[in-house]
Amino acid sequence: MVRTIYHQTLLIGARKQEIKGAHIHAMWSSLSRCDFCRADGARGPPHREAAKDFTAGKSYYIPHRAVIKNDSATTKTRIVYDGSSKQRGCLSLNECAFAGPSILQSIVGILLRARTRKFLVTADVEKAFHMVSLQEQCRDLTRFLWLKDINKPPTSNNIITLRFARVPFGLTSSPFLLAMAITWYLERNPHQINEADMSLQAGPAGLSPKGPNSAKTTCLNEEIRKNLYVDNVIMTCDDEVELMDLYQNSKSTFDGMKMNLREYQTNHQPTSELIPEKDRAVAGPVKLLLLGLKWDPITDQISIKIPLCDFEHPSKRQLVAFSASRFDPLGIIAPAMTRIKSLIQDVWKENCAWDEKIPIDLLPEWRIIVETDVEREFVLPRSNKSQRYSKGTPTVGQVVLITDKTPRHTWNMGLIVELETSKDGEIRSAQVKTQTGIFRRSINQLIPLEVSTKDPENLVKKSPVPRIQPSRACKEGVSC
Repeated sequence: MVRTIYHQTLLIGARKQEIKGAHIHAMWSSLSRCDFCRADGARGPPHREAAKDFTAGKSYYIPHRAVIKNDSATTKTRIVYDGSSKQRGCLSLNECAFAGPSILQSIVGILLRARTRKFLVTADVEKAFHMVSLQEQCRDLTRFLWLKDINKPPTSNNIITLRFARVPFGLTSSPFLLAMAITWYLERNPHQINEADMSLQAGPAGLSPKGPNSAKTTCLNEEIRKNLYVDNVIMTCDDEVELMDLYQNSKSTFDGMKMNLREYQTNHQPTSELIPEKDRAVAGPVKLLLLGLKWDPITDQISIKIPLCDFEHPSKRQLVAFSASRFDPLGIIAPAMTRIKSLIQDVWKENCAWDEKIPIDLLPEWRIIVETDVEREFVLPRSNKSQRYSKGTPTVGQVVLITDKTPRHTWNMGLIVELETSKDGEIRSAQVKTQTGIFRRSINQLIPLEVSTKDPENLVKKSPVPRIQPSRACKEGVSC
């Protein structure tokens, strides 16, 4: 159970702020336009209780509205509470509350870690904010108006006063309270996974735990803490046998918090099918979101869509807005944005006002951007690890890069001249021709190159991998 800390000297303005019922009319109008909304409104907001009789204590009435997202897989209608609303001359609830320090992990860091390993598991906490209880002394500051009967218009006899018993979404302190509650539990309830003990129970075919020779101990709680963003949980591993353990242990960890971890999805389809349907993400044509990036778990690819711009003569504001309309925290499409950023720089030098049209002499550059920057989608593998031959079978005549323990810039190119099959019928190794001879190498050591040539053997012979010479500063011991 948590509490929100407020500026005691600032609450004088907030305690007298009693929001009138005008917003309830607007909410009722929006609910009446959608059958789904009416059904949701009839149930009422979750984790609320009837407000007690008005006392001399401080109170605050939070206005709210319905937000409809048809593309959402779970919650198509969400009631949003506005803690920043205020009357003239008064302070809002968010202005009086301590937001707390930002302890959320960096989105960039989480996405980078999500791309470093072969398998990815995502999940989210159901109604995460409403899983954290509010202390009794803070509940009167989260009052709001609701309807007794959602099918009737708001009148004095049809309006009731409720208050939250859990943390509402819409307060500046809510993200901190949620993150702090989860972190507090994870730090005090370590969930150690000893992989040496996983062999005691064999799993389904192809998903059995590792054998007793594995003595590595990992801390699941630490991985969850590092890769948790609000209510999104991201976990990774390099071995498919660990996937079901990640699901089961993460599920039990959040069960201990009285939170439901759901919407599990992974890029390993056999494991995804083993996850119970009630915990599995709904399969459909809409791609899942990986912290804002579209992710297709079947192909294990992420994509960023560049929208089409239809401004014939944009203003400075429209130009900057169009440039910032792509959510790209990793800078994946940064090279494609160079031309428009250069144009923005030229417009800035002209000292144009925000809503002023860009100079006519810069329109030709803008038209080039519009003509060439058509609506398209950048697609790339989610994992940035070399997949080698995990997708596809090696073929004779294929140009490959041969990995070894030396630095990457010293690896040699080779040409597959023969494939070797083991007793189980699988291709385990290959004879590879290089500049110095023919060598037998494991398939796991070979990285296929996207080379298009009619004479690959001549390519290998004449195109050795360049050796990078260290700079003079490095030779003299200076860090470079």
